[in-house]
Amino acid sequence: MPKSKIKDLPPEPKRKRRGSRDLYEFIALTLWITSLLSTTLMLIFAKGEMSPFGEYVFTWDKFEEVTYFLATFWVLCSISLYLFDKNAIDRENEDFEYHMKNFKELRDNIIELEKEKIELEKKKLSEELSKE
Repeated sequence: MPKSKIKDLPPEPKRKRRGSRDLYEFIALTLWITSLLSTTLMLIFAKGEMSPFGEYVFTWDKFEEVTYFLATFWVLCSISLYLFDKNAIDRENEDFEYHMKNFKELRDNIIELEKEKIELEKKKLSEELSKE
């Protein structure tokens, strides 16, 4: 519906906690979950004599390096997720400040136009009263 009056204000911007997720953040989150589950499974299998493959037995000696690698990868993914989240929060703050600045300028312009409109109406009324 088009705006019919000058005094119709646009909606005020709303603050959000963070911006939307991007592709890289989704990929990092997927890698984080995958590496966490992989590391956990490796630790569970290497701790005991549990083996889903019959005669082959997982031992800590055989999978020590792989487990350390997966744990390090998980830590790196955790750090990258933290940085993605921090970046999304910063982007949302900048976006909110930008929209709020534009909203305030627009609101001030509309208020100024309303004041001018009222002044013109006052002038017209005073001219009509002075004619009578």
